[in-house]
Amino acid sequence: MLSVDFTFLFVLLNLIILYIAVKKLFFGRIGAILDKRADAARQEMQAGGESRARGEAYEKQRRDELAATGEECRRIAETSKRNADMASEQILEHARFDAAAILESAREQAERERSEAKRRLDEEAADLIIMAASKVIEANMDSARNRELVDEFIGSRGAA
Repeated sequence: MLSVDFTFLFVLLNLIILYIAVKKLFFGRIGAILDKRADAARQEMQAGGESRARGEAYEKQRRDELAATGEECRRIAETSKRNADMASEQILEHARFDAAAILESAREQAERERSEAKRRLDEEAADLIIMAASKVIEANMDSARNRELVDEFIGSRGAA
């Protein structure tokens, strides 16, 4: 059967004593170190989770701000376009008003010049009639000769 010799028992007893001594001296310390490391790892994982949550919240906040900024840019662009359209319309209206004023001024100037030309023409016609009448009176001739003289005088003035 099994034979147990003294060396085997001595080695077994030494192992048991060594195990108890190591357990008393080192396993408590090693366990405490392992527990500290496990706690530190849990804390780091928790801090990492919190940092990740803050990062995600920050990213969402930035996305919302970017969307709001984009909307504000569109609103500013629309406002600028409306202002530019209104300014353009005002400039066109002013130009139309100025053009109408210039056109009216040109019409009035043309009417004054036409009236002046008609007045001068009437004065010249009156002068011609007076000259013709004075020639007729000077010549004191018969009516056929007077008629001929007036026609000749008007013909010479019309050619001049």
